[in-house]
Amino acid sequence: MTETLATILPGLFNSSGRQKIDFVHGGTLTLTGGTIGSGNSAGIYDSNAGGSNDKQKIYSSTGSAYYPSIIMTGGSSGGSIGHENDAYIVSDYGSQKVYASSISLNGGSGSNTFSGAQIGAPIQLITTTGDVTLTGGTSNATGNSFTLHGTAYNVATPAIIGDAGNLSQTLSIGGSLTLTGGTGTSSPALIGSPDGTTSTGSITATQISLNSFASPALIYSTYTTSVSPIAIILDSWIGGTTGLWGLGSNWSTGIPGSTSN
Repeated sequence: MTETLATILPGLFNSSGRQKIDFVHGGTLTLTGGTIGSGNSAGIYDSNAGGSNDKQKIYSSTGSAYYPSIIMTGGSSGGSIGHENDAYIVSDYGSQKVYASSISLNGGSGSNTFSGAQIGAPIQLITTTGDVTLTGGTSNATGNSFTLHGTAYNVATPAIIGDAGNLSQTLSIGGSLTLTGGTGTSSPALIGSPDGTTSTGSITATQISLNSFASPALIYSTYTTSVSPIAIILDSWIGGTTGLWGLGSNWSTGIPGSTSN
């Protein structure tokens, strides 16, 4: 089936207003893109331009012991340019606050699939009590398909926490942060902005690991990283690149290489 969306909006039909999802008793938030066909996405979305604070918030009012686990996976097949089978939590304007026990983002599978996973907003405050894991998918498809804040990038099954352009991002991770570039050539794992321009922010984690296969694993380099104990692990597999540097070029021209730091 084509263009079948499963989306939570803050206002009926107009995607406006503040959006809060409260896991009072804990639990799991699972978003999985569809299979076969195109435009079969699963997401939580706010496009309202009014205001700036707490535009989108996922949390537990009961306290950190009840933060939800978040699992997001791009579709295992299908999708096309402009009609992807993505999984997403996105606010186009203002701040996004996510409080979770753990977060797992996985790009979609299939060699010609368009199905990424993204948590995105221009201002992000993401806090976890446990691990955060981003894993790129398996697609080799090309074309400006994956869209961040109105800008399309030449990637097909990425796993991304970030946004385009002027991004302010704070990640406070209670466990480890692991980014693994996908086995497909169009399947990066990224923290930050793919524009590699004006992102600012900080990352706190017990360990940061970047691993690459056919696609890169990247954290934009302007960030302050705080790791205790200090353990930043960079690993590049055959055919892959990895690094703690800005991308150096816009993804609209393809996935750039990276230099280890």
